Parts: sequence; C-alpha cells; structure tokens
Amino acid sequence: MDKVSAIQFESFQEYFKYRVQTEFVSASGVKRSNLEKLAKALGYSSASSLSMIFTGDRLPSREFLDATSNYWKLSNEEDQYIRNIVQLERLKKKGKATTQMMERLGRFKKINPSHKLSLNEFSLIRDWYPFVIQALISSFDFREDYNWISRKLRRKVTPAQVKKSIELLLDLRIVERNSKGELKRSHTEIETTHELPSEAIREHHKGMMARAIEAVDEQEISARHFNSLTLKFDSKNMALAKQKILNFVVDFNAQFDVENSNQIYQLNLQFFEHTKDEKNLENHENN
Repeated sequence: MDKVSAIQFESFQEYFKYRVQTEFVSASGVKRSNLEKLAKALGYSSASSLSMIFTGDRLPSREFLDATSNYWKLSNEEDQYIRNIVQLERLKKKGKATTQMMERLGRFKKINPSHKLSLNEFSLIRDWYPFVIQALISSFDFREDYNWISRKLRRKVTPAQVKKSIELLLDLRIVERNSKGELKRSHTEIETTHELPSEAIREHHKGMMARAIEAVDEQEISARHFNSLTLKFDSKNMALAKQKILNFVVDFNAQFDVENSNQIYQLNLQFFEHTKDEKNLENHENN
C-alpha cells in the first residue's frame, strides 16, 4: 500500500474509510467481516461501533483514536491532525465556534500557501471578473476558450476581457501553466491587504455588488440567498465586529470551498453606517 498521509483527508470518516478499504480489500467492496477483523485487531468485542464510525453516524472516541493511531503507526503530526479534525467535527455538531480550530489545522497544511496581493498588483485587476476566472480555472470542465468562458460567466464579460484577465493573472503568477501548457491555479487563496483605502479595491467591491443586484432578478431563489440586518451599534466595537466577520468568512471558505465543482459562487458581506453621529453631522452641515 502506497503511503498516504492522514493530513490529506478533510474528515475522519474519509480517512477511516480509506484505511479500511485499502487494508481489507474484497471483490464486492468492504464487508462487515472486514470491519470485524479490524475490531478484533483493535481489541473490540464487536464491529458495531466501527460500523457506525464507518457510516458517519458516530465520531470516534479518544480510546478509539489511541487504538487506530497505534495500529496504523501514525506519525506524531498525523496523530495530532486526526485528533484535531475529529474535534472540529464535534464543534460543528454542537454549533460552537470553529475559527481557532481551523487556524490550528491550517498549520498542518504546508502546500498551496495563500498569496497576499499588494495594492499595486491589485490595481492591475481592479475589475470583479479576474478572480472569478481564477476560481473557474480549477473547475473540472474548464476550457481555455475565451468564448466558452464568456458564456459560462453569463455574458457579463466579453471574450476580449477574458483574454486580458488571463494574461494579467499569468503575469502576476496567480495562475500558471503546467508541463502540458494547461492553465492551473498557483495558489489556493488570494488575499488583499486589509484596511487600506484604494480606488481599485472600491471598484472591485462595486463590481461584485452590482452582480449581487443583478442576481436578485436573474437567479432563482434556490440558487441564491440574501439576508439583511438593521441594528443599533456602538462604533467602539467596530474592530471586534470586523474580526468576527473575517472569522466567519474563513470558516465559510474552509467548509464549503470544494475542488470537484464546476460552479463558482460569490459571498458578499457588507457592514456600514446608515446614520452620521452628531459631530460628523454638524461638520457636514457647516461645510
């Protein structure tokens, strides 16, 4: 059996299924007798609990993790990773915050680091669509056909704009070509500098919000979700509020960004003032 690191798996169930299916291969798939063999090897009297873990109906106990870690001779790093993803799944089931655990798990992922764009770099791709094209490139049915990409993006961009965007993405090394000359993403995540005013960033947000406005009329309710909230807010809590929003975005991306999809979605979050405070209001009226 080729050595596959436990760190490659996103859930314990995926990892457990892989180990069982690889170790106990049969012509008709994994049989109950195979789980019984593993149960006996781990010191369990029956395979009932293993079967529930295999189907995802139960999360493994600490004792079970101890037994499988020893049986499959996991490295210390793999063992810690597996225990962390199990804890992450427990937190999700209980509806508790997962940001801290996601950050801890991120330290195990040594491949595909994020790339933070400078404002100068971002100014070259200020439009909304280059990042959408960058995400589309990794879809399983992607074609480097400017007309096809234009149709895929609902004709919101022209083939000429698609061509220019790909050239910019290549120039900035956000995408690259493999040995066959095919386009591929060079980073899993692209990030811009936070909290710095920029005309380019403002234009980018305007473009994304314009797409959201169009989606209200053009897309079925089943394909979109919109919420709004109006509240009284103490501006002294703005830094904390921004951090909460950023944490949500990180968690959302970690849970729902998948490789095996050919559809690109957009999540926009806006949090802004409806009113001016008295001091700003007086200054505005006097000017």
